[in-house]
Amino acid sequence: MKKQQEIKKVTNKKVPDEVIIEAYNRIGNVWKVAEEVGLCGQSVHERVKRLGLKTNANPFTELEVERLKVDYLKYLLDGNLQGLADEMGRTKQFICRQAGKLGLTDLSRGKKCIKGYKPIVSKGHWDLIGHPRGMAGKKHSDETKAVISVKSKMMHDEFKSNGRADEIKKKTMVTRFKNGTYVQKREKASWKSGWREVGGAKYYFRSRWEANYAHYLESCRVSGVIKKWEHEPHLFVFEAVETKYKTYLPDFRVTMADNSVEYHEVKGWFDERSKAKIEYMGLYFPEVCLKIFDSDWFNRKTKRLEKLVPNWEN
Repeated sequence: MKKQQEIKKVTNKKVPDEVIIEAYNRIGNVWKVAEEVGLCGQSVHERVKRLGLKTNANPFTELEVERLKVDYLKYLLDGNLQGLADEMGRTKQFICRQAGKLGLTDLSRGKKCIKGYKPIVSKGHWDLIGHPRGMAGKKHSDETKAVISVKSKMMHDEFKSNGRADEIKKKTMVTRFKNGTYVQKREKASWKSGWREVGGAKYYFRSRWEANYAHYLESCRVSGVIKKWEHEPHLFVFEAVETKYKTYLPDFRVTMADNSVEYHEVKGWFDERSKAKIEYMGLYFPEVCLKIFDSDWFNRKTKRLEKLVPNWEN
């Protein structure tokens, strides 16, 4: 925390525009100016743009391009890109960016993406230099395997008992939801799941009822009954829950004509998980309006809606 505060203090340091202008006109390099005045490179770059200073691109010469093609991979694998940058009179960030443009590496920065990179544990590697623990060509005894097994189980149990496993699982769910890759696990799949087009956009629905309800909401939107509807836009996380039911993803978020917001859940049947999550919603998010549309609702409405709602599936 202290280190973060120190970094924040440096990056927020008040440096007069006159100092930035003088240093940039003299040095002509954003990163070197940043190092001299005690700011981060991005801050200096934004100040240079705001002040309207003419930037000196100083592009790579043909000789520098050839040097980069020959030496970049060697210096990278040696972990000495800064040395190459110093020899070329450039910044490390600049030569890395140029290497990406030349196709010597890609923006992921992972060594596996570097052209020509071979993992250190390649075939025959330990035969050449010797295994660091002297285990080349050897196998563990049954007694050693048993000890390793016991210790591994102890580490796993400790990992679960201190809450780290649940914490990582929860973070993973939230990250996948933000990335659009989160999919709820289903123990049964007897319903008609699949992609449907509703309102000019494609959605993946996990049941025919869910798809029909989306068609119904789109019909309501077109007629002005509601302003808009969204499919699975918000993941609720139950921070205080210690059971396995830690998140809940409602089927729909509906913005009504008066701008109030409701969450709608389509449920044909309720298992233990469904009941627990809906109970947790009432406990941890009492301010959220959650409505359940179950088999009773569909049994009462289907005959009427299948005549009124376009693309209703029988």
